Amino acid sequence: MAHQLSFNAVTGLAEMAYVGEVPWHGYGQTLAAGASIDEWSKAAHMDWSILDAPVLFSPEGTDPAAVPGKRVLYRSDSHSPLSVVSDRYQVVQPTAVLAFFRDLTEQMGFALETAGVLQGGKKFWAMARTGDDAEVTDGDKVAPYLLLATSCDGTMSTTARMTTIRVVCANTLAVSADHASSQFNYMHSSAFDEKTCKRDLGLLHAQESFSAFIEKSRKLSAIKISFAQAEDIARRALLIGDPEKKHSGLDKVMSLFTGGAKGADMAGQTAWGLLNAVTEYVDHHGRNRTEESRQNAAWFGAGAEVKGRAEGIVSSLIAA
Repeated sequence: MAHQLSFNAVTGLAEMAYVGEVPWHGYGQTLAAGASIDEWSKAAHMDWSILDAPVLFSPEGTDPAAVPGKRVLYRSDSHSPLSVVSDRYQVVQPTAVLAFFRDLTEQMGFALETAGVLQGGKKFWAMARTGDDAEVTDGDKVAPYLLLATSCDGTMSTTARMTTIRVVCANTLAVSADHASSQFNYMHSSAFDEKTCKRDLGLLHAQESFSAFIEKSRKLSAIKISFAQAEDIARRALLIGDPEKKHSGLDKVMSLFTGGAKGADMAGQTAWGLLNAVTEYVDHHGRNRTEESRQNAAWFGAGAEVKGRAEGIVSSLIAA
């Protein structure tokens, strides 16, 4: 499957649950708004544990012997192997990712909207809306979210991120928070500390951070920029140093900026419009082999860095 969603070995169902519109080619189990964490765990097929066993090797003619300092992680339900890690590797369980949202949904008004498993159990995530939509320009709505994701194969740290989704095109963009960090990364060399994560993200100020993001975005929507300015900013965001160099990504960004992007009629040829052209390119057109790899890059990898650079550059225009 291009999306690399996991399908449960027993039920055959996609290991994903959602509220609202059907995502990702129609796969996943739908839940009613306000479903409990336990209901999410079952519907998303995240109600299994990561177990470990010794890594054994058997030279020819000898009995199996354990590899010092190494262990294999595997699923408790299917016994499928997930990865080989060191003894120092600290596992975050799928149920812990969902449990992170328990008090946020029960006491702070957050609402889980999607959760699931990728690559057979190597990665899993949950995302919750933190408040209501707000408009940057007339009809151009943006919604605030909190994303928590992790892996058990060493490919990414446990990451919590305050993010936004532009409704018209589903572009994602991290929120820059004044009260705390907009992103929290916990390496697997240490145990995941839920309380520290929530404290450092400043979740009590989530609405204030989102309001500041909307205010800044409205200022960006009022800044008209020329084609030449937009191309220069896009080159810097994409790290294209040679002004004469052809680049398919740059061509796509400029095509989106000049009217090809979803919502271009609302954003116009402004700093906000260019920022959304870059984010749409990263989220929906980036040169990744699969939809899942594009999503991973857009949330945490090189794509997220491109979007961060673009936001930093256009934000400097506010004070210019």
